Amino acid sequence: MIYAARITMAPVPHSMSDMLSLFAVHIADGLLAWPWLLGGAIFACLGVALACWKIDQDEIPRVGVLSAVFFVASQIHIPLGFVSVHLLLNGLVAAVLGRRAALAIVVGLTLQAVLFGHGGITTLGVNTCVMWWPALLGAVLLRWLSRRVKPFVAGAVCGAITAAITVVFNAVVLWLGGVADFRAVAVLSFVSHLPVIGIEAVVVGFIVQTFAKAKPEWLGLPTVYNAPSSLEQGGDTWPRQLLTQPNYDDSPGT
Repeated sequence: MIYAARITMAPVPHSMSDMLSLFAVHIADGLLAWPWLLGGAIFACLGVALACWKIDQDEIPRVGVLSAVFFVASQIHIPLGFVSVHLLLNGLVAAVLGRRAALAIVVGLTLQAVLFGHGGITTLGVNTCVMWWPALLGAVLLRWLSRRVKPFVAGAVCGAITAAITVVFNAVVLWLGGVADFRAVAVLSFVSHLPVIGIEAVVVGFIVQTFAKAKPEWLGLPTVYNAPSSLEQGGDTWPRQLLTQPNYDDSPGT
């Protein structure tokens, strides 16, 4: 009986740093039951394998750039009372990389865990899934919205919804998979990240708007991108019209 009681006892964080780690989007080591760790590792490996499948050499620099963006965004902390939160930008990563986003996300999460102790090694698979699956949904949503609204609006909606789903996933994992009763912590974690959803919307909106002008092909958009005037002329028919237009340059003789 004593032995049974010992193996069912759940470890509870004691220090303030351990308590604050419960509120982070990236779940730390020692907080989840082993079935969740195993399942997260399996699905993360499948995602990384899918991301590596038939990857072209020309895509690697872009993956590296987005890995750095994702990593740096996690270091921009916003203090909110006794906790601090940070930008996610996983929706932006998936919007640019598509299924290759798993590579950038797993690299960023690994660097965060190894260099700064943000997240954990055993929870790397779970954290990758929490960040990657909502990001893919956000990227699909961005592609659909980009045919109907202006780039900033499409990016803002993508950023907000991706961040919201990510925070919900994180709370659900803590709620259902925690080694202790983390239900209250899961709710507080979700509430504390609500401001991030709004900030994420603005940041991703502006970045998508910039990419739509400078590098529209990164977002899967036509090279000639003029959404406002085209929307006035034909609603969601403008992408098909622009795809047939040549990409003129200003060189002499053209």
